[in-house]
Amino acid sequence: MFLDEINSLNYYLQVKLLKAIEEKTIRRIGGKKNISLDIRVISATNEDPDTLVEEKKLREDLFYRLGVVQINLPTLLERKDDIEVLLKFYIDFYNRHMNMTIHAVDDEVLASFYRYHWPGNVRELKNAVETAYNHVSSTVITLEDIPDRIRNNQKSTRVSQPTLTGTLKECVDRYEKDIIENELEKANGVIAETARRLGLSKQSLKYKLEKYRMR
Repeated sequence: MFLDEINSLNYYLQVKLLKAIEEKTIRRIGGKKNISLDIRVISATNEDPDTLVEEKKLREDLFYRLGVVQINLPTLLERKDDIEVLLKFYIDFYNRHMNMTIHAVDDEVLASFYRYHWPGNVRELKNAVETAYNHVSSTVITLEDIPDRIRNNQKSTRVSQPTLTGTLKECVDRYEKDIIENELEKANGVIAETARRLGLSKQSLKYKLEKYRMR
């Protein structure tokens, strides 16, 4: 059984869910007999679970019961190489479901998608493609077809120009460290807020802070 965005479940229902998982039984509303369960539970959350526990949005006992095996999926911002693959998948998907024949996206659209920070991750990308299908007038998706927030996004980060000395990896590492320091300062040192601003998971940011010895 897959439970998506489990943090949206209110505290009372989280207690009920924990009891059902622990006892492996449920009872229908109005029922008089318990029903045995033989299931495996997979759950997901769109926020850092440690932060959710701290903010009392996710019960600690439920988190530990469900979190026997944890898989941290990187955000779309962290794996932009997947954007083209996902675009092809969703174009095929909507061609079938909307009985249309879209062949590709314009190069400017692809550039906008790479430039955008995708706070809504893959779900937002899917929504953007669906929006384009409702506006497109040819066989190629253009800038005019995609949502304004993506088309008009000109996100920039005020970071000092990195010193181009050393290997490429050393230059990239210095630049990344500068960006993290910049956002960490803006967030007054709050890890959760810094991670949100950078589009990273809390675990990914902690790893980078350790890597650059910033904590």
